[in-house]
Amino acid sequence: MKVHGYWEESSIMSGDFDELRSILSWRYRFIIPAALAVVTIASGMVGTYQYLSRHPGYDNLSLLYMLLESFITAAGFLVANSGPFQVSETVPAAVYLGRITGLLFLSYAALLGFTLVFANRLKPLRVQMWNAVDQLGSDEGDSGHVLICGLGDKGYDLALDHLKRGNRVVGIDTDTTTSEGLEATEHGAILLDGDARLAHTLKRARLRMAKEVYINCGDDRTNAEVLQTVINLLSDHHESGELTSTDDTIDCYIHQESNRKRRFLHDQLEERPYIRLHTYDTANATARELLQRRPVDRFATNPDASGVHVLLVGWSKITKAILVQLLHEMHYFPAYNRSIVVLCKSPEETAAAFRREYPAIVPEKWDDTRTQEFIDELFPALEFSQLPKSESVLLSDRRDLFNSVSSGELVSVFVAGDDGFDSGSWVSSLLPRLKDIEDRNDVDLEVNYYVEQTRRTSTGIQDLDFESARFEIQAFSEFVDGCDADSIKGNERDERAKQLAAFYHLLYDTDIESIAQSHGWSMDTEGYSDDAVDRVLDFWDQLESEQHDSLLEEVWVTVCSEEERDSNRFASDHIDTKCGLATANADTYSHDELIERLKQTEHRRWCAERFLEGWEPIPVDHDNWGTSQEASLREQKYHRALHPLRVLEREVPEEADKDISQVEFVLQHFCSPGISSNST
Repeated sequence: MKVHGYWEESSIMSGDFDELRSILSWRYRFIIPAALAVVTIASGMVGTYQYLSRHPGYDNLSLLYMLLESFITAAGFLVANSGPFQVSETVPAAVYLGRITGLLFLSYAALLGFTLVFANRLKPLRVQMWNAVDQLGSDEGDSGHVLICGLGDKGYDLALDHLKRGNRVVGIDTDTTTSEGLEATEHGAILLDGDARLAHTLKRARLRMAKEVYINCGDDRTNAEVLQTVINLLSDHHESGELTSTDDTIDCYIHQESNRKRRFLHDQLEERPYIRLHTYDTANATARELLQRRPVDRFATNPDASGVHVLLVGWSKITKAILVQLLHEMHYFPAYNRSIVVLCKSPEETAAAFRREYPAIVPEKWDDTRTQEFIDELFPALEFSQLPKSESVLLSDRRDLFNSVSSGELVSVFVAGDDGFDSGSWVSSLLPRLKDIEDRNDVDLEVNYYVEQTRRTSTGIQDLDFESARFEIQAFSEFVDGCDADSIKGNERDERAKQLAAFYHLLYDTDIESIAQSHGWSMDTEGYSDDAVDRVLDFWDQLESEQHDSLLEEVWVTVCSEEERDSNRFASDHIDTKCGLATANADTYSHDELIERLKQTEHRRWCAERFLEGWEPIPVDHDNWGTSQEASLREQKYHRALHPLRVLEREVPEEADKDISQVEFVLQHFCSPGISSNST
């Protein structure tokens, strides 16, 4: 077993940031005036004493009086008092030095005082000056600052990440006096105290000059209220002509946990030219990223695996998101065993709440026997079980946590509880059990545990001492590696989803010639295959890199709704599973048999996705399907294809053909060379 510590001692800031920190450090704000004051007093006293010693009017003064007079005169230099010196007389050079340094001290103190008194009023002017300078020195459309509304843990990490990238950062929070806020200020961020839901606050942050806006102020409702204020202000700027071109479009990233609210916001903002909306949910993004990097179905490296068993220890937003993602992804050939066990504090309540939110997974919810059997076939076995009161009790617990695990299965453990849940301690307590299952069963086992990331955390659980060559223990945090701009944007996470969306668009919604003509691309299509999927791939391969990226972005942003984007995300998350199944079974089935089994798997995955989203089946021969009423049925979440594939192949084969097209595209475009042409 390999134990990976999550954090290592490293510096977040580059050399430039260290220099910036030292320049802006509070200690330098006091060292500079203190040094000027010392020089002023010292040189002023020396010069004044020299003057008094030579002047005949001061011959009778005692040494103590002369020193006192010298000090008082030198102190006057600090407030621009030039002292009792006659213009016509020769004045020692030290006096002039004291006057100059005293004037510098007074100017510095005045500037510092003015800055402190009027700091909040000056901040918007600083932001405006930033953008004026950026517009002079940057390419068109590349200027503008990053505005972060809500400086919690994610907001602070995001601010540091953007500062490290060289971006200007403006933050808004109701309290910016925290240690994190002060440190962000030292790194160059401008922080404004205020409520981001108020138009006045966003105006002070110069919203219209921003190039990116991140909204992470709290719950979904608060974030939506901030977004509404952003929209209202940008709409006013657009109507007044201040925002006119596509270069003025602002990318806005808003945290929303509810899929329904996310899709509603996207639907409302589709026609707004001045804002490009991006929504994300930390738990959902973490689950997707985690299962992409550490899949539970490791068939490609374990071709003889007999099934997949997942244990979720603890119940939190993270484990709930992992469970939902698993219900979307755990779709294999029928011969593979599938099971999920959730250990939580209140299993009955948790199970009831989860099934209320996703009632389609309960076979008894459906009236007809055929749908009940289909639901039971679609989803893996799911069990909610009692979590021991503490991690120490886990060792003495008589239950066999892995009693449903068979030899040769792939076992994955995810440990992530709610507040106060020490994942590392639970993993330590699980180790003897893990060793036991390793000794009793020939299994491939991986353990993943959640650690709440803080910038000051330096190490993971490197003190765990458990030697085994069979499995790994790895830590993960939000977005797996922590929060930064890339993880929130999710471009890499959605890359394959964009490719699937473009494939469907080229295959079903348009034709290649029209796409090439509309973009002015010169394409030689004479040598293209007659097969529809191969024809799309021929066109795909002929595109240059910029053309390819342009097409993906166009389809993703302008053609797909957010619901369609989510559907493509779920489909893309299953790509590695299909490739793994194809690799593991390449020598077992012929090419046609493999395609057939993958087609059935894809259809079950798609049906599970629809059922989890709240869709319901209607008869395949429904009178209104294929008429003008079909759109209304879809809006009500009814679909005629939510039936076993054998039913569709018999009654509406055109619906089954879509599964074949996707499978062929995945095998040819994403899987290892040779799989798609297997003919054994």
